[in-house]
Amino acid sequence: MEKAKKHAEYYLEEGDVVIQVEETLFRLSLAALHARSPVLRIIMPPTYDGQKRLQGFNDASPFRLPGVSEGDFVKLLYVLCPL
Repeated sequence: MEKAKKHAEYYLEEGDVVIQVEETLFRLSLAALHARSPVLRIIMPPTYDGQKRLQGFNDASPFRLPGVSEGDFVKLLYVLCPL
């Protein structure tokens, strides 16, 4: 499998969650995503049953969004987190 590439705009050094969509990594602010999207708040909680997240901390273990295209995710980010 090919190594995932960092998105040119939405891989933010100050981000605290890494999300992989197709073969692209996005590094974003989890608090900003949660503030703007109830759906992302549900599928990417800050903890799981009181335990720390096991996914999404770094590029080696990103939170994956299967079934979502990179183009669609970028369009969503343009609305949720405009740069």
